[in-house]
Amino acid sequence: MAAERFAAELCAKAAAELGLSFPKNIEMICFDYEDTFLSQSKYTHILQDEEKMGAVCVEMLIKRINNENITLRSTVKSKLIIGNSTFDGEQSQ
Repeated sequence: MAAERFAAELCAKAAAELGLSFPKNIEMICFDYEDTFLSQSKYTHILQDEEKMGAVCVEMLIKRINNENITLRSTVKSKLIIGNSTFDGEQSQ
């Protein structure tokens, strides 16, 4: 798992230098890979609602500043986007 797209690109480069390819030899998932030109993403990724995450954080911070009780854990929905760096369950290994 790569923390973000740049780390995913570095992992892909290292894998290629070792003669490995996705998803034949290894699989990889990253966070928030932005795909603007391709119909299918290069990397399987977890798409997070970053705007909602930021809004929740600001809301918690304001409550904390105002000495209000806050929930220390909050969940924001995310979505798994299947790309070319993992098998999608229909392909045979």
